[in-house]
Amino acid sequence: MIEGHQGEQFSFISDGMCSDYNAFGIVIKSVSEYEGWDFVNLDFKNLDAEKVKSKYREVFDLKEGVPIADPYLFIFSHFS
Repeated sequence: MIEGHQGEQFSFISDGMCSDYNAFGIVIKSVSEYEGWDFVNLDFKNLDAEKVKSKYREVFDLKEGVPIADPYLFIFSHFS
């Protein structure tokens, strides 16, 4: 399940069956087909980790002093 709003850069992705498997961040590439995905050349030159962390703090109402992990690349497929 991918939660997001039109025009919003950030998304919340949830397994839906297990609350232990959730992700928050920027969706770099997704497809709506059920046939897999094409190869993609990912470019991280403009990734602003502080922007992602700031939005995470805002969405989950975390204060500045609360430590959070740095963003990282997470690739998954609906079919495994």
